[in-house]
Amino acid sequence: MNNKKDMPGALANFCERLREKLKQGDGDALSMIEKTRLLFPELSLNRSLFQNVLHAVARGEAFPDISYPTMFDSEIILFNDPERYFTMRLFIWGPGQYDPVHDHNAWGVIGPVSGHLEVINYDRADDGRTEGRAVLRERDRMTIAPGEDYYVLPLNAGIHRTGNPSEETIVQVSIYGRPSVKRDFINGFDPENDRVYPIYGPKMKKRKLAVEALEHFSR
Repeated sequence: MNNKKDMPGALANFCERLREKLKQGDGDALSMIEKTRLLFPELSLNRSLFQNVLHAVARGEAFPDISYPTMFDSEIILFNDPERYFTMRLFIWGPGQYDPVHDHNAWGVIGPVSGHLEVINYDRADDGRTEGRAVLRERDRMTIAPGEDYYVLPLNAGIHRTGNPSEETIVQVSIYGRPSVKRDFINGFDPENDRVYPIYGPKMKKRKLAVEALEHFSR
């Protein structure tokens, strides 16, 4: 995992100040979001910082550690707070690339560093009682530019999809808070087929597949 000593000084300084702000909070998601949003433009508008990070990625330097497993291929972890107040992640979206519709286990503040990011938000219209089934309704969509942000809440309150509507590769930075639930997955959604399914990180996915494979060995 990324070592703080390898981080650019501006990024390490930002993370330290954000931690101090969040430590003063009461843990309420909206309160933590507001504290993060106060500092967020300083981060997302620092183009030189992220140019340096991208150069480091391109050269395969120690920071950031692109070998660290993540749920999405476009995702790079920049920082995991040792006290679990937040994590910071970088996303690089190719032209027309979007993530699947999904929820989160924690609150988050998200915005583009370069280009324009499209955000599509959904409400869940079913009661959640039927396993594997979820009926979604699109609530709204927006396109945000560097210096702007949006926030997500945990679970059904924050079902959304983000991506790149343009023909150029863009960069997004995201800050996520401490998980509010204990799950080793997030939910992915297929709105066209009214389906919900778990999305596991690579390590957990491999462990789960191993367990499933062992069941066949015992037959």
